[in-house]
Amino acid sequence: MKFGKNLACLSIPEWKVYNIDYNDLKKTIRRITELDQPQPSLRLLHQKFVENFDYVNLFLVTKTGELHRKLNMYKTDFELVLQSSDDDPASKYHKLVPFHYHVINDIFATVKKLTKYIMLQKIALKKIFKKLAKHYPDSAKSRHFIAVLSHYLHSNPQSFINFDLSPLTSQITTLLEEIERETKNLHLSLHRKFLYASPRGGKTASHGTTDSHASQVSDESSVYENVQVDYNVDQLAKFDLVSLLKKNFALHSLLPKDKTSKSDLALSIDVFLNLQKFKGSSKVSVIYLTKSSDDADPSYIISHEHQPSSILIAHTGGLRKYSYCCLPNHVVDGLLQYMLADNEQAQIKAENLLTEYLVSHEVTSMTKLTINAVVCDNLSPSLKMVSDRTRYFLHKNASQQHDMSQHEFESVTSLLTNESNAAPDVTNAPSTVDTRDYEDSFYMLHDENIFTSREVAPRILFDVTDMDPFPFDKLSIHSNGTNLYDFIESLSTNITGNQLSVKYRPISLKKLPVKIQNFLRNSLVHPFKNFRMYDYMRSCYYNHIPLEPNNHYLRILNINLFKNYEDIEYVNNQNNYDESLIQDKSRVILSRQKSYTSLQHMYGPDPTSVLPKTKDVDDGNMHSVQPSHSFDAEYVQRMQDLSALDNIGDDDDENYYWYLQNSGDVDDSFLNNVILSVIRSRLRLLKSFRVLRRFSYSSKEKSLLDNEHGNVSRYDSLDEEALFFNEENDYQARFVHDYDTTLSFIYFTLCFTSLFISGINFGIIFGILRLQQEDLQLSDANNAFVFIMLVFGFLFALIFSMISINLNLQRIRHSPATHSGIIWAGFLVVTASIMWTIVMMFT
Repeated sequence: MKFGKNLACLSIPEWKVYNIDYNDLKKTIRRITELDQPQPSLRLLHQKFVENFDYVNLFLVTKTGELHRKLNMYKTDFELVLQSSDDDPASKYHKLVPFHYHVINDIFATVKKLTKYIMLQKIALKKIFKKLAKHYPDSAKSRHFIAVLSHYLHSNPQSFINFDLSPLTSQITTLLEEIERETKNLHLSLHRKFLYASPRGGKTASHGTTDSHASQVSDESSVYENVQVDYNVDQLAKFDLVSLLKKNFALHSLLPKDKTSKSDLALSIDVFLNLQKFKGSSKVSVIYLTKSSDDADPSYIISHEHQPSSILIAHTGGLRKYSYCCLPNHVVDGLLQYMLADNEQAQIKAENLLTEYLVSHEVTSMTKLTINAVVCDNLSPSLKMVSDRTRYFLHKNASQQHDMSQHEFESVTSLLTNESNAAPDVTNAPSTVDTRDYEDSFYMLHDENIFTSREVAPRILFDVTDMDPFPFDKLSIHSNGTNLYDFIESLSTNITGNQLSVKYRPISLKKLPVKIQNFLRNSLVHPFKNFRMYDYMRSCYYNHIPLEPNNHYLRILNINLFKNYEDIEYVNNQNNYDESLIQDKSRVILSRQKSYTSLQHMYGPDPTSVLPKTKDVDDGNMHSVQPSHSFDAEYVQRMQDLSALDNIGDDDDENYYWYLQNSGDVDDSFLNNVILSVIRSRLRLLKSFRVLRRFSYSSKEKSLLDNEHGNVSRYDSLDEEALFFNEENDYQARFVHDYDTTLSFIYFTLCFTSLFISGINFGIIFGILRLQQEDLQLSDANNAFVFIMLVFGFLFALIFSMISINLNLQRIRHSPATHSGIIWAGFLVVTASIMWTIVMMFT
């Protein structure tokens, strides 16, 4: 389908009127190119382009101005709550929860829409420029025309090409971090008060109980649990060293480099995923040491800006494979001068510097081995990469993955589990709170502003003036967990034209931590199997053909990471995913408030302070404590009805149908295709009931969101539409259930069919034997057809019974004991009837 027809479906529904008028521009180009002139005038087209640009830019400025005003209002109210001396901690806690909720649902959701809106305008502009260059008769004039318009856009800092949302996203992140910190402190203090108070049951909590529920804040030492590093290096260098050498499995992903995508990804990581950022961003230099361009495993020099030492990693081969050491930067400079020396005098000078360091310092055997491997193998600096690196850490223990106290974590996960009416399960884990422990922790390296070069200076430098930019950012996930290995093994990447296609088994993704799952599902993240920056640089500078064809620079430079945004189904699925994350994050916020209510119910009111009178959340009434003036009763009511909203609307069959069409949960086999066809057919049959279900959904939604004061929403934005929540889309769990249910229907049908055929054959044989007992002789020639049918009947019964056993073993989940018992009992009955028939016929 043409992009112009898809544009309306790809757009943000309430912002369609603010898009570039793609169809009008296309018609204008068509009219101009159809003129019988060698150089048709482009004045009208230029005017229309400028009008569209100004229209889009004005919308962006207006919308971001609205968001800034809302954010400043929330900041002011937040500061007023903190500075209030009249409120006790309980009142402050109840007032802070709505702040967190509104920043997530009112501002953050709009920022996510803005990023998608900007990306869509960029794609539309690229498409229309391409169409003009293709059809205009004078190619030189069309290129000049496009260059003039591009200059018009790039020279305007407020244009959608240059529009930077990072200041806004930074303010949102900062405010959310402050709210999280204050909420956590208040929750912990209230929890301690209640623990020392007398519970309604009788006993007073002991000090041991308080200590067990104390806040578990992970320090730097927890990042390196069970990891031995032989040198007391800087923490940043130690993090990189552990990631590269101490972790066996690495998953690499390519990320877009434009400002809009960076802001969107940073906001998702900081707000939704809450990944623990290890210190701040720092500039990193990686120098590759090789004998020649054919070396598959180079050695490295890793340096960090403003740090006095560097890490030298030498490829030694054998079981250890690598040795490493930490050297002062002036010694590393001497080593570089020695390897790059173009005359004997310079080489001797550098050699003396190295010798002096080794003699004057007590170096370990590892250091000697590393330096010896570099010098004796005649390695030389051949390639260099400089990037801005940010590091994230995800602990293997679920209780330390979140910025919560132990009690808060247990309360939130318990409430989320109770709301879902299901026991914690791998397939039903909350989207933002993980309850599982894993084999190993996860180390993540996010490299931005990557530059490469084949020219290496004889000293450590971080200047990128003469270096070549890499077109993408990169993020690597390192761990020793076998779940990460299984996902990498199931991953396949293919570059077709300018599109990077990524496929993997969603079941293997489900085994990873929930935060890693959500990160990899982000539309901006493109996992790339076996990606190596070193192979890309070798192919680019030395024309070396890498073993992995996708690592060749000609393929990588041709990738368009925004190609998927032209696919309607992909965009719709991503929108559903983003909305489900917002909903889950809101549920966590609501559950925090409920966790405090459970404390109050368990231990009674605090004897030392007057707590705000609250009503049960389940009765649908709001708290009697009113938040600050910007949060009216309707907003608080809407937040407390969030758990009820989770049950609204189960009409996501269309998205589930698309999921079945495109997922790779099962292999491409005849059986799996049959089961998928059955599931899809059932969905098509249920489609006729959709109108009735939508009617019931609308009625329930209205009863929840409307109250005696009127509509809940008070939006003064341009779109003037309230933000509603969609049902959580866990299509993976639904597919597993449907797959096993359909498979059980098939093997039970085959089992009972085999029993039915065996029963008929048994009756016929029994009748023949009774006739023989009455001295009635049956002619074999006249009844040959009957005997043939009996043989084939028993044969098919045996085959059906054996197939049912095989299908029972093909279930995704473990087969229930009753199913296996029925299937095997049927097989034994069929086998016994066949054996009885054989014995009776020959005796």
